[in-house]
Amino acid sequence: MERDEFLRKVPKVELHCHFEGTVRAATFADLARKHGVTLPAGNVDELYSYNTIVEFLVIFGMVSSTIIDREDFARCAYESLEDGARLGNLKYREMFFNPTLHTRRGVATGTVIGGLVDGIHAAERDLGVRCRLIADVYRQDPPDMARQMVAEVLENRVDELIGLGMDGAEAPDPPEKFAEAFALARRGGLRLTSHASEDAPRSTSSPASTPSAASGSTTATTSSRIRRLSRAAATRESTSPAVRPRQPSSTDGRT
Repeated sequence: MERDEFLRKVPKVELHCHFEGTVRAATFADLARKHGVTLPAGNVDELYSYNTIVEFLVIFGMVSSTIIDREDFARCAYESLEDGARLGNLKYREMFFNPTLHTRRGVATGTVIGGLVDGIHAAERDLGVRCRLIADVYRQDPPDMARQMVAEVLENRVDELIGLGMDGAEAPDPPEKFAEAFALARRGGLRLTSHASEDAPRSTSSPASTPSAASGSTTATTSSRIRRLSRAAATRESTSPAVRPRQPSSTDGRT
């Protein structure tokens, strides 16, 4: 067996994957036609052409604008897991998604989560791939929007949704902006994680760690800093209505 073939066949666990970034180019084009979204390129093969993280985030947002119906989310989630299983023998994934990229366009949080879970269930049934979800705070959102997103995620929480993360361009929007959102997620029983040091100095984060959100640590970075921020925010909000913590599911800690 050739080395590349062997590596493809080794069973995989994927702990850093963004749902919106895994949509097939052909599906992106198909959904754009379905919903009347004008594409930046006529050639499907050129849709994902970018040189910087800023250009990537523009495309990332455009892809998100084409995923509207519950069946759109289910289709994209299923295809993403199908690609992982077919191309790399994926067995388990923790997948980030950005609720506010969809809700700001009028898509209900329940539609987003429900569609993702539909696709996850179908992929597990058909392909034997398991997947858990991590909702992401988008750094370019206002703090109030992030906090509202967390509240809606908790209202629509399912067993497959195990954590809260944070992504987006780091340099202009430090994590301190979102301490209250993370405190709310922590009280609600979600595990905490965050992206860091991708486009900003390492001084903006604490040392990186690698375990998964399901294990209670982080998939990307900054676990200790997030805990400090969320505890500080929780102290400041001691007079605010508390969200009843949800009892973890029996699947939340397994990989």
